[in-house]
Amino acid sequence: MRRRTVIAAGAAAAGTAVAWRRAGRRRALEAATTRPIDAEAARTLVEAVLGRRARRLSLAVNFAQSTATAWDVLIDGPAFFPRMLADIEAAMSDVHILIFGFKDGEIGGQMRDLLVRKASEGVAVRLLVEAGYSQPNGGSKAFYRSLVDGGVQVTANEGAFLDLDGLLGQRRPDWRFDDLAHFDHRKIVVVDGATAFVGGPGIEDHYANEEFHDVMVRLEGPVVAQVQAAFLLSWHFQGGPLPERAEDLDRFFPAQPTNDAGLPLQLLMNDPGESWLPIAPAFRDAVATARRRLYVINPYLTDRGILQGLVDAGRRGVDVRVIVPADPRSPLASGAVRHWFGPLLAAGCDVREHQQMAHAKVVLSDDTVLLGTANLDALSLRQNWELQLRVPDPAFADHVARELFDRDLERSIPGTVPTGWRTRGLNAFFSALAPVL
Repeated sequence: MRRRTVIAAGAAAAGTAVAWRRAGRRRALEAATTRPIDAEAARTLVEAVLGRRARRLSLAVNFAQSTATAWDVLIDGPAFFPRMLADIEAAMSDVHILIFGFKDGEIGGQMRDLLVRKASEGVAVRLLVEAGYSQPNGGSKAFYRSLVDGGVQVTANEGAFLDLDGLLGQRRPDWRFDDLAHFDHRKIVVVDGATAFVGGPGIEDHYANEEFHDVMVRLEGPVVAQVQAAFLLSWHFQGGPLPERAEDLDRFFPAQPTNDAGLPLQLLMNDPGESWLPIAPAFRDAVATARRRLYVINPYLTDRGILQGLVDAGRRGVDVRVIVPADPRSPLASGAVRHWFGPLLAAGCDVREHQQMAHAKVVLSDDTVLLGTANLDALSLRQNWELQLRVPDPAFADHVARELFDRDLERSIPGTVPTGWRTRGLNAFFSALAPVL
């Protein structure tokens, strides 16, 4: 009896300790995200981590709406890679790249050579990649060695392997394992703290040759300071070195032109390990509140709540367009979304299969656009580091509708309801797995 009592007391104490830790984490998250951080305050986020041990909580940021004084929606590699290369070519102080996929090839080699040359000219080049995909210590080891030997500083997120922090070639285990199961799927570039790119592609040949169809937005103005802070906080979290003094951050945060008539936009950034996930509710709100038009293009549309929301929007008379790749390179994603083709079509939605690998991640709801790195699946919405722009602007929405969605309708074929009991059964099974896809 005494032994059972001791065991029960120990279990109760352990449960209480876990509950207290969870409550403490909730309170810390609430404290970190209560105050929206505008562009002028973005620098203070980086100042706060100087000289301190990296903590994942520092990346749980509630970014306030900001503005861009100039913007350009760049569709497909032949549009965005030349602009990106030109901006990097003109860099005077710093080039920052956070990218899920950066691999050797024609565009990868071109980018590598440019980054190495800029480093030789005295420009600081900082590169953060997802190790599980870019493989800096695996299949791409020689490619990354050439970057490091050329003066490029490289760090990596380790979503799938032993958590290592620090610069490539000097990394040490982080026994907190705070990368584990959280892949860094973001794609951003910041040049001299003055220009930023945000979008869905990696630096890989299948984007350059238009095998993969994707979008990047080039931005100037106050919002760049927020994108810069997102990069620097991520760099610090992965063990990348930062200056010791706050005044040495001046080069990263130059004065930005202001324009009250600039493009309004908000940066949404997932910090999955801390359960800071503002992107999913933004998507769901966009779907639920659409009254006139609701256009979606995404390679991995499996979230059942969003799919049901699209059906509901079609039933209430909204002009709903759903564009998915004919071949998403994933049988699970393909089956899960095609399970919903019947209900979508029955609700009056225009469902299309894009003949390229439609990799863009864009939702347009009335006059608001969500554009960035997040897929509409459980991995992006709950598990990955992601970054999405929310742009509530009619002119921008009309531009995206005209330049992206109208043109993609011409490149796509109407979706049809799958036939055959085996196909339908597999699709239903894959849809049932959607919460973990």
